[in-house]
Amino acid sequence: MPELLTTRGAITAWSPRSCARMIARLSDLDYTRLYGRYRTCTSCGRDFDPAGERCPGCKCPASTMTDRGGRLPAMLSR
Repeated sequence: MPELLTTRGAITAWSPRSCARMIARLSDLDYTRLYGRYRTCTSCGRDFDPAGERCPGCKCPASTMTDRGGRLPAMLSR
């Protein structure tokens, strides 16, 4: 059984350094699924290759286009 990590207590504020690390991490993420356009296979649900005509997994030619371009990203904090 792994050892439990010690807790440091309650977090009460963001330091400038922790805020910078969070913003750097958020800028590295791929937001296509939340705010972009993408095609998925109707059979298995995998992502289609943008230039492909068939699903790379099951080779099915049928796909569904999802467009989430109208969404606006937002970040809320206390």
